[in-house]
Parts: sequence; C-alpha cells; structure tokens
Amino acid sequence: MDFAGLQQQYPDIKAWLTIPGTVVDYPVLQSSAEDPEHYLRRNYGQEWRMAGSLFFQSDCTPQSRNLVIYGHNMNDGSMFGVLEEMMDAGFLQEHAALTLETPEGARNFKIVTAIKTDINQTPFTRVEFSGDEDFLSFADQLL
Repeated sequence: MDFAGLQQQYPDIKAWLTIPGTVVDYPVLQSSAEDPEHYLRRNYGQEWRMAGSLFFQSDCTPQSRNLVIYGHNMNDGSMFGVLEEMMDAGFLQEHAALTLETPEGARNFKIVTAIKTDINQTPFTRVEFSGDEDFLSFADQLL
C-alpha cells in the first residue's frame, strides 16, 4: 500500500484494517485530542457520512499495546457491524485473523475474544501500561 500517497491526500489515515472473510477492509483515521470523535460521522475525505469511519482513540497509536479503534456497528453489516458475530465461537474461529497495515509495515493479529460492554463497566480504552506485568493483568481482566 502506498501510504505516502494516501496520506498526502488524506493525512489523518494512520492505518488500514482488514479482517479477511468479512467486510472489514477500511482505513483507520485519527483526529486530534481536541476533537477526538471527528470521524464519528465523517469519511476519510471529511464529508458527512452516517457510518462515519474507523478511527483510533486520540491517545492510541498503531504501536500501542492495546489498539483502541472505534467504528459504528451498522445494521447493514458494514463498518464494525460484523463484530457482534464474533461473539459466536465458530464465527470467531473462522475469522480470527486481522491485519493492520501502517507506513511501517503490516502487523498480523489473532482475535481471541469479543465482548459487549461499555466504558463504565470495563476500562477497555486504556493504552498506557507500566510494564509487561501491568499489560498482562489488563489483558487477563478483559479475557
């Protein structure tokens, strides 16, 4: 992927997220801390769009240990609409691969769980950790 060319036209694109076998194949944007939900109802071209865009939490980077990416759960299955299906163990097993491509290269991940929660119940938005033990404790809490 030509990130230099892509970012020249759309500077807020920080990554590209793909979950093979699903519709998830989208750019991941990031706005400023002053306007963290800028892409909630905008596409990568800054145009209003009900589905919005996928976007990183403002204090998260593609190198963060906990990647917090927001996106709408659209009724038509687009954007992150497929994530609810991940709560089915069979679907999750079949679609567990995830690729995040950045200017630095592609990183492959395995989705190990899907949970339905809100920020008041589970601190899933945490991106700062004091070390490996702190991060593993956090991950264990989510699992």
